[in-house]
Amino acid sequence: MEDGNMTGRLAVAVAALEALRGQIGEIEGKELSDAQFANRFLPFSAASYSKLQTPEKYGARIDAMTVKCEEAVERIRARIEALQKRAAADSVFVKTRFAQSALGAWQRCQDDDGTRVIWLLGPTGSGKSEIGRHMVCKFNATLAEGRQSWRSSNKAFCRDVAAAARSPISARVIDEHYAEQAMLEALGPKAGTLYVDEANTLGTFVANSIKLIANQTLQTVVVAAIPEMFDEFIKRAANEVRQVLNRTQAVIRFPGVTESEARQFLSGCGISAADMPEAARRAMAAGNAAGAYKLIKRVAADLRDQDAPTLADVDKAIALARSALDEANVVVKK
Repeated sequence: MEDGNMTGRLAVAVAALEALRGQIGEIEGKELSDAQFANRFLPFSAASYSKLQTPEKYGARIDAMTVKCEEAVERIRARIEALQKRAAADSVFVKTRFAQSALGAWQRCQDDDGTRVIWLLGPTGSGKSEIGRHMVCKFNATLAEGRQSWRSSNKAFCRDVAAAARSPISARVIDEHYAEQAMLEALGPKAGTLYVDEANTLGTFVANSIKLIANQTLQTVVVAAIPEMFDEFIKRAANEVRQVLNRTQAVIRFPGVTESEARQFLSGCGISAADMPEAARRAMAAGNAAGAYKLIKRVAADLRDQDAPTLADVDKAIALARSALDEANVVVKK
């Protein structure tokens, strides 16, 4: 009888978890797989969670698992409001000067057969990845994220682009020509957009592949990188980069944060109209010192959790965001 009660409790807990998974999917605008849900929210594996869908067939002892599921339900419910706030903030794409320049250059590329490459150069936090996600949603762009292997392997670049275009190269052993051709076929004959994010480890021959894409397809290629990495790349691959630059619509460098942009990010945080100009100036100065828009978004997220934040709260939020940024930099340097 006790086992039957425990099975019933487990079934109720799993049903609650499934309802929460659906709710999170609605909040974030995408369904969560078992693996994604388990990795983010559960104290056990996706395989175990899958077996729990039919509690009466779960082979192991269910008492401990029942408690874990019930505790997970409570933890997730406590996080729902924060997830809603974050999703609401993330859903608003702020068209910063940097983003507007990128989108303007993209639009010009649509009517220009000869120059369809855009270099988007900005520090960490300047919104490069956000621009990429916007292009995925708005223009159905193909998004490929840079890897260390690109520094020494053009085949790795071709494989990753093909995989991003949902046509992965299945052969284990391939030569350079096959990799390039498979990449071009994956991108296809139609006009489109390839957004290469985190392109901070480009090897010399990757420039040739970007040129090949520009020559052989109707893709607009947006390459997002940290300025210092791009400048180093130019030095290492001057001849190859020069050929790509001949096919380039624009090289866009991050112009810095404005007070108006800081105000946009801080809107809806509960800051009074009287304090907003000074709050925006302080956030702008902090963002331009380090962290750019990412730092300001951290500040905004902190302030949204407070009631009627003051300028003192703004300063505390800026200090906290700077501390997190400094800690991240220390970890990276190590």
